[in-house]
Amino acid sequence: MVSFFLGPAADGACGVAMKQDQELTEELGRLDRALWEREGVNLYRRRHVRIFEENVVHVVKPAERRFWTRSAAFHDADEVLAQTLAPNVSNVD
Repeated sequence: MVSFFLGPAADGACGVAMKQDQELTEELGRLDRALWEREGVNLYRRRHVRIFEENVVHVVKPAERRFWTRSAAFHDADEVLAQTLAPNVSNVD
């Protein structure tokens, strides 16, 4: 999981912090199991999650190198920006 703040940094610099928490690890494991979808007899799909809070976005994907490449990061950034800048569909009557 990667979380990032949307907005200007307080001191103009970006920082990186790594945190490991047993409770968070267990919750991510439960979420991972819930995101598996069976598509056929021997075919499964694993969904990825983006959680939007007020000024923070959390991107949750499996801890496999293929999901955390530079090109995947560019794709995620495009998707997050599109979802952040798009008008909220739920407010449309």
